[in-house]
Amino acid sequence: MGVLRLYLNFCRRFSWQILLALGLFTAGALFLASQLDIEADITRLLPRTAPSVAGLELLEKTYGGQIGRLTVVLEIEPPADSRPNILSIPTAIGAQKRPPVALKKLAEEYAVLLRDVEGVEHVEVRRPLDSLKGYRLLFAQMEDLRDAQAYLNQRFDQAEARANPLFVGLDDEADDAADATQSGSGDPMPELLDEERLAEKYPEFAQSPYYIAEDGGFLAFFVYPDFPPSDLGRASSLVDDVERIVTGRAERIAAAGGPKIRVGLTGRYKKRVDLEEMLKRDLSVSTSVALGVLLLFLWFYLRSFRATFLVLTPLVVGVIWTFAWASIAFGSLNIMTAFLGAVLIGLGADYGVHFFSRFRELRQKLAPQEALFEMLASTGRANMAAALTTMIALGSLMVSGFRAFYEFGVIAVGGLPLILLAYLLIFPCAVGVAERRGINLTARPGPKRAREAASGEGAKDAQNLDMRLLSWLQDGPVGMPMARLARAGLIARLLLFLLVVAAAIGLPRLRLNQDFSVLQSTSAPSWELDERINAMLGESQTPTLILTDSAQGSVQVVEELERRVARHKGPALVDKVLSLETFLPTDVAEKRKVLAQIARRLEEVPQDERDEALLRHLDEVEQVLRAKPLKEGDIPDEIRRQFSRLDSESKGVVLVFPAVELETVEVIDAWARILADLPGAEPGQGYGAISESFLLRDIVHTAKDDALWMFGITLLGLLLLSVLLLRDFTLFILQLCTLTLALLVALGINGLVGSHFNFMNIVALPVWLGLGVDASFHILLKGRRIYRGEEAGEIREYLSSHFHLMGAISVAYLTSMLGFGTLLLAQHNGLFSLGMVAIFGLGSILGVNLLIQSILVAESAYPRE
Repeated sequence: MGVLRLYLNFCRRFSWQILLALGLFTAGALFLASQLDIEADITRLLPRTAPSVAGLELLEKTYGGQIGRLTVVLEIEPPADSRPNILSIPTAIGAQKRPPVALKKLAEEYAVLLRDVEGVEHVEVRRPLDSLKGYRLLFAQMEDLRDAQAYLNQRFDQAEARANPLFVGLDDEADDAADATQSGSGDPMPELLDEERLAEKYPEFAQSPYYIAEDGGFLAFFVYPDFPPSDLGRASSLVDDVERIVTGRAERIAAAGGPKIRVGLTGRYKKRVDLEEMLKRDLSVSTSVALGVLLLFLWFYLRSFRATFLVLTPLVVGVIWTFAWASIAFGSLNIMTAFLGAVLIGLGADYGVHFFSRFRELRQKLAPQEALFEMLASTGRANMAAALTTMIALGSLMVSGFRAFYEFGVIAVGGLPLILLAYLLIFPCAVGVAERRGINLTARPGPKRAREAASGEGAKDAQNLDMRLLSWLQDGPVGMPMARLARAGLIARLLLFLLVVAAAIGLPRLRLNQDFSVLQSTSAPSWELDERINAMLGESQTPTLILTDSAQGSVQVVEELERRVARHKGPALVDKVLSLETFLPTDVAEKRKVLAQIARRLEEVPQDERDEALLRHLDEVEQVLRAKPLKEGDIPDEIRRQFSRLDSESKGVVLVFPAVELETVEVIDAWARILADLPGAEPGQGYGAISESFLLRDIVHTAKDDALWMFGITLLGLLLLSVLLLRDFTLFILQLCTLTLALLVALGINGLVGSHFNFMNIVALPVWLGLGVDASFHILLKGRRIYRGEEAGEIREYLSSHFHLMGAISVAYLTSMLGFGTLLLAQHNGLFSLGMVAIFGLGSILGVNLLIQSILVAESAYPRE
């Protein structure tokens, strides 16, 4: 106690000097905090040793920035009375039917302009396969060629048998029917001789040379950067440059009287930039709202602008110190730690409220310095105990292998003591300055309030609420002064019962979501547009990559995957498998032989009896026979670039496109199994294949594996702390039962309202535990003092003390809920879900604790009547 008095005397003597030093220190901390970046890259959520992260790092070294692209979408604006377009509302695709001839020309112009932009490797306007259409018969399966040959031979034989050479027309359905009747065969025309069926079987060679929507409503082209999308600084600059050039050119065309063209950007690079900007915007909004709402809440609770300023200033200073600590520890924030400031504002405000409430209570009967001493001696210890429970709860995250949890824990464990330290340093100095200037920090606003405080009537005013509530409780029939309190106890029992029933209904509905939706904002324009581009392409824009040790290794991988696909039972997983060798036809000599025989057969038809379809097929076959053999050097650069390696020209790449959306862990697990242990695959790429979807697999499995034992460590640490503080086995068991009931109710209520867990919001569980133990600890300590007779006195004093305790617990929870509640303003799905789970969970735990305390108050009040 002597040290505490020395500290208070020092603060009183050097108040201005200490505050000035703290101001300079905070300015330096603010500079450090301003250096923090927000990294939206989800690889930051996992350690670098995770298989998926190791695979992606290997990919950047060997495959460079060629995975992913920036997609530009162009659409001619329809008339004012037309329906909306794809860049605004999804259902508008198809609103415009005219061929976008102007868009094709404009896309070619853009390609020339964008090739000179810094960071652009190449621009793809046309489909690379368009240049290979002349070889499409060589890419056909041998079985299809033989079917076509057999069909033609049959038709010629039948025609010769009837001495009717006109019968060989390929498009005459009536003749087909006659043939089928006479031959007894109903076999349809082979794919190679039927344009519609040929397009269905080999759609790659039937598509438009441009990336145009099926209905002609819009056109897309692709910009391929020469750096990976994880370089967010360069990605942001590139997106801005491309958008400026494309939009500027479209505006000049419209100004010159041309068509109005809408521009949209999507793709991996655009979505990464949008996610970072969304997080920064959400961070700014949530922190500002948290401070603003807390300001209003504190003023309403404290009813004094001076008190609100005194409580809020150390909190803001402590949060600045916390972000400076984060800058020193990690240098950046991930998508979870970015919002820790708003959460700490809610958790840290509790310290200031308790400090000031106790100081104002003591100030009614003690001098300022004595009130400070008693406040720090009592409430200071309680705040330290509360901070310790929260630190234990959040500190359990530090032992997680999930990097996002680890960083969250490290920053929180460092931040909470810094906020408490800010209060311990600033509060005494502020009181010292106010004392010398004759300012009463505990006075209510207004002259009437000031006079009441000066005359000693402030205490009476502070207890007006208690007096009104006590009068209401005691205003009962003669002989039953506590009838209303008894009824209040019955109501509390009923409410607790209903809460437990509701939780029992919701608990079976609670589930753990294991999909990628929590990592993105599907409502963002770039995400919506990306889905439409995928639909146009018929595939995801980002395939899974398999690095191979040689060209022969690529062939082995493709062949093995084809065998696995053939053996696979159930819904298809693999859409297609591509390697550089895929774009070179196989069995060329044998196919050319069959095509030569087909050509000879077709040439037997007299010139004047050849229909349009026959001429078209004959011309295509003769072009293939005249063309030189297709070699690797003849494959377009746009295609060869997708399979090139930075580390060795002799090594290869295989692209595997999924037939399903890789959004859930179950699907990704199946995807990983079908790609595992492929012969020819280069070792050291994590799962044997490289995909961003494997990040989800690692994230979810790591979070699930860590969550249970992390929860156990938190619970064990908090209960050990309770044993040390309570030193009573009975109270310890009561606390355990109260805590278990509160947690089950919180889980059930979340299940009831559909607020399910995921790997991001599961971090709320330690916070539940910390605040749950803190609340039950205060209630049980109060109960022990009553049981031991340490709180003997009139019923009015007894109830008043309980009302103050209920108020303190409620404020602690409400400020924490306020901090988490600001996450409901976030556009990011995962952060929004964290706010939902935290609010419903903390609200449920608060309700259980208040109802239990109300029951105990009603039961213990009768001896004092």
